[in-house]
Amino acid sequence: MDGGVPLTTVMCGYGEDIVSFLRFLEDDVRELARKLESSGEDMRTASRSLADTDAGRIGPPALSGRCDEFADSWDYGFGQLSELARGIGDVANNAADTFNVTDEDLERALREGGGAA
Repeated sequence: MDGGVPLTTVMCGYGEDIVSFLRFLEDDVRELARKLESSGEDMRTASRSLADTDAGRIGPPALSGRCDEFADSWDYGFGQLSELARGIGDVANNAADTFNVTDEDLERALREGGGAA
């Protein structure tokens, strides 16, 4: 890299102050991963809060039993969503890593191929 700027940027004629397209995608994908992981943690926190709720205070036993069933189902669903969000976040981070490696490989190929101006 030339002064911290990927050669692919210079080769595209955008100037040295603009980062490459792949670097831009890397940042966006990492931000997406961060948001997914954060939302997964929010779901786990909400689920734990519901687990501490006493449905017996809601009303008749039949209603509290239904509330307990709903809370169990909700907890399971949130757990599944949380795991999916974490998994998608991991995939997004892996994609960002691939963008970075591809950008560096492209820069190296352009340098070795004599494409640098």
